Amino acid sequence: MAAPAVPANSVSGTGEKASFTRGLFAGAVHDSLLFPFPRPLDERNPAEAAVVRTLIRKLREMNEDLLDPEKYDEEETIPEEVIRAFADAGLLALTIPKKYGGLELSATAYARVFEEISSIDGSLGVLVGVHCGLGSKAIVLFGSDTQKERFLPSLAKGEYLAAYALTEPETGSDAQNIVSTAKLADDGSWILNGRKIWIGNGHRAGVIATFAQTTLKRKNESKQRPTAFLITPDLPGFSVAGTVRKLGIRGSTQAELVYKDLRVPAENVLGTVGKGFSVAVHVLNGGRLTLAAGCTGAAKRTLAEMAKYAEQRVQFGHPLAHFEITQRKLSTLASETYASDAMLGILASLVDNAETDFSLETACAKVFASDLIWRAC
Repeated sequence: MAAPAVPANSVSGTGEKASFTRGLFAGAVHDSLLFPFPRPLDERNPAEAAVVRTLIRKLREMNEDLLDPEKYDEEETIPEEVIRAFADAGLLALTIPKKYGGLELSATAYARVFEEISSIDGSLGVLVGVHCGLGSKAIVLFGSDTQKERFLPSLAKGEYLAAYALTEPETGSDAQNIVSTAKLADDGSWILNGRKIWIGNGHRAGVIATFAQTTLKRKNESKQRPTAFLITPDLPGFSVAGTVRKLGIRGSTQAELVYKDLRVPAENVLGTVGKGFSVAVHVLNGGRLTLAAGCTGAAKRTLAEMAKYAEQRVQFGHPLAHFEITQRKLSTLASETYASDAMLGILASLVDNAETDFSLETACAKVFASDLIWRAC
């Protein structure tokens, strides 16, 4: 027997936000979260749609005159002049509030721009995604007014990049069980010790949102709970141990960071002491939207290149596109790319709706889109 369709606000009385995917596990179908399909951005917000078109035009112009993805891959770095050009075009200010000099794009608009970036070069996508979708986003979501005023204007102007350092040698996204520690000093500052690995932008970031275990006393018991901090590379005790060479997206750089008695001022605590898990989860949920958008944009570009090559390459007197096996591969990829694009449109709309819980939807979109681009390539 089919589960009954129910209004999305049916869980509002419990204090929980509605979630389509979570509802399925509970036997409820919140169909109003999916239907009707979100209207085009041009209809919902013409002014923002115009901003998106301008950003995409600038990107395509840069792709013609400045960008060189093959060079970045070969040299395993993205030049500073490219980062400067992105900053001047507003591409490092996508998610930062207008109050601090950013564009404050909706999730729908941000996803569309990020698709375009990643369709040009995955390494550029990683650099911008970490900066906009993780590092600076952590400050936007959880920073104090003082922290926002200190960091966000500079991040919006691209004076330096932001990074997000959670992953450790022993843990990935498992924020609850990180082993880096932060001990409270007598002067109120915190002393951090630990290592972080695979940190995008970590070697060149001006501010890094990071996490360490802190000791809390509750009911006469000591408990370890993660706390989020904002650190800068000029703090004594911070060092970059090295960067990782990769097989793909080699222009983006992942670094290993070392904290050795790294003294962090009390005012650099991000959010509340002991509440770092909540910071990590909320930031990563949004970051999964970034990844889904990037993979979808890359899949569209890959499909276009495959179709073009299949028409040009001749075997046995016919273009590859005339063979059934090629047609089957292209049609399958086209169908899955269409599905990923539709999923992204729904997800971005859910993120823009403050009344919904989109955590499972972002996870689904991340898995589907990242698997898609892996198969496509």
